[in-house]
Amino acid sequence: MKTSAINKMYSVTEDLVQRRLDKENRIRVYQDIIMQIDAALTILSDIDRQIITYREIEQNTWMQVEYHVKLSGSQCNRVRKRALAKMQEYIYNERYDFDTKSTQLSLGL
Repeated sequence: MKTSAINKMYSVTEDLVQRRLDKENRIRVYQDIIMQIDAALTILSDIDRQIITYREIEQNTWMQVEYHVKLSGSQCNRVRKRALAKMQEYIYNERYDFDTKSTQLSLGL
């Protein structure tokens, strides 16, 4: 069965509109994620926030992070893990248990 030129145009136009809507939706989702991360960063201590910012956001090496915060690499790594766990609890309402290495639903928020 042949399709007419009008149907082809409609299909192309419809496809373009759908792609634009999908893109706008993805942008909204990413904006929401950024807002959640920003809010979670506010609950951290200054040193926690610095380490997360230097390592995760600016993607500095551990040596650069150590230099900025004046802590050893192992201390920075411990602080980072705890800070990410605090952020996870804040965003997802889940607590990371370092002993069992599993997540649990947090009821304390």
